[in-house]
Amino acid sequence: MICKYCGAQVPDKEDFCPECGGIIDREEDTDTKRERKNMTRGRTGDGMKWVIISLFIIVLILLAGLGAVVLDHFGVIELPISCAGLGKTKAPTIEQDSEDPGRYFVTVYADPGTKLVFETSRGNRNEAEVSRKGYVVFSVPDTGLIPPEPIDGGTCLVTPKIYKIGDDGSETLITGFTPVEVNVPAIKISFDNGDHIAAKNGSAEISGRVEPAGSAIIIAGESVEVGQDGSFSHAVAFKEAGEQTVAFEARCPGYRIFRKSFTVTVDAAAVAFIQFPWEYGDETFTQRVKNNADTPLEVWGRVPAGSRVTVSSASESVGLTDPTVDGDGKFLFIVTMPTAGDYELRITCAAPSGEVVERVLHVQRAPEWRSYVESSWAMSYEALSYSSKRAYKISGKVTEVIEDGDSTIVRLDIGGGQTVILHYHHHYPNAGTLELGSVHTGIYGHPTGKNADGDPEVYVWFIID
Repeated sequence: MICKYCGAQVPDKEDFCPECGGIIDREEDTDTKRERKNMTRGRTGDGMKWVIISLFIIVLILLAGLGAVVLDHFGVIELPISCAGLGKTKAPTIEQDSEDPGRYFVTVYADPGTKLVFETSRGNRNEAEVSRKGYVVFSVPDTGLIPPEPIDGGTCLVTPKIYKIGDDGSETLITGFTPVEVNVPAIKISFDNGDHIAAKNGSAEISGRVEPAGSAIIIAGESVEVGQDGSFSHAVAFKEAGEQTVAFEARCPGYRIFRKSFTVTVDAAAVAFIQFPWEYGDETFTQRVKNNADTPLEVWGRVPAGSRVTVSSASESVGLTDPTVDGDGKFLFIVTMPTAGDYELRITCAAPSGEVVERVLHVQRAPEWRSYVESSWAMSYEALSYSSKRAYKISGKVTEVIEDGDSTIVRLDIGGGQTVILHYHHHYPNAGTLELGSVHTGIYGHPTGKNADGDPEVYVWFIID
């Protein structure tokens, strides 16, 4: 039989349409109608009894509803939560998938026929229409709920971002949702070394592998390069002997921050074996950065007489000559940097006593200042919080000088209660300065991400005011 309300096919024995719920009016012959009428008359007396009972039940229900309203007025019971725009309904729920811990089911309750759009934290959008059941379920991966930034903790509170689509296609953000706690995935790290390390000749190496490979790693306050396979290695040189602590940190957007400390027993300071000119007052080594790729950079220093010196770089684009060492212990090698950037060199000294010491040296080649300045972006605190090679113009007031020497590290107040940390390696002609209390409107550099304290850090190339 065909439903006269919606046109759906209805089974012969059904009295209601399975699609719209309408009552089915079946055609009957004269004898059948007469028989049904006689049966109805015979049941009239009983029917009246059921009518009275039904009316009594209805009265009880009305009284119960009135009581609920009264109790709710006095705070005795809790009525369903109402989220603006969805009707009188309860708040959404978020449940972890028992078969897939990395996925969640977000159930949104609303009036039937309501069109909704669920927007993930990564900006992906899923559209659905609420069925007659009064709810719709969105299956969302944990990355679609967790904010796209490193999380400090194993859980975080998330608020579903849901829009209601109007008849004209407009979208209205639904408010009134209660934040829900979800688990934050952990960064997986394996170390090649133990928690306690015995430094050899003032240097200790920390290495291992991290997953995801795109994680940022900081060891002893220095950013460490991570290979495409997630491998990393970093040598820490110590200026003092004794028991030392090395802080390790790994960060990745959408993952919990990984922190660990290593205890290092240092037998002898490393600085005594590899010295550079600026450490003992030689002013001839103040321009380590070259603006011209055709001009190689000479790097020299001193080691104990009779030592053997080697140098390496993690960057394959850097050209290095083999170091030479004269009879007085002065070593020299040439560095060629084809492109602008900051490059980490590892210099190893094998002394005649058998001691081997490694020291890290950063060399920089500045970009062409005019094109760098003209292509820079306007300052944005949010943009400066993530590592990028993009140039930004920064302005503000220096409120703290953290380090002042071969390089300068300061805290800059950029307004609105926000501060950033600037790292300035001023080794090129006509370099500007950063001093306590100085105000700047022409600082140019690129962000390197947040430090262990959560402050955005910026590598500064130029100061032109």
